[in-house]
Amino acid sequence: MTRSVCCRSTWTETPLAPVAAAIDIKNRLVELERHVADDGSPGRADALSAMLRRIGATVERFFDPRADGRGHARFAWLGGAEPVSVSSRLGLPNRVVFDSTPFIHPLLELADGGARRASF
Repeated sequence: MTRSVCCRSTWTETPLAPVAAAIDIKNRLVELERHVADDGSPGRADALSAMLRRIGATVERFFDPRADGRGHARFAWLGGAEPVSVSSRLGLPNRVVFDSTPFIHPLLELADGGARRASF
């Protein structure tokens, strides 16, 4: 089953960072929807739109400056399976991936970043 991953980071040094991250991720999601719709598979486009509506509220919470953590990843599957969220004190780059396999790169970035920060 095709999966989609939504990642973002909030850098709290400036008050506009969460706003910029929200705009960037929303633009990436709109571009993804457009690309999938143009691909010619109405069933996949409908499933993606339904999935994005389903996870929209939790993605919005990522941009709340009061939310825990600086880095967040959301793993959501087409077809209704329960999405999985990960939050971290470490930031993540903004990224939206739509692929047939789980995109675990954000988790590897967190593991690697945490290991580098913990070493002396």
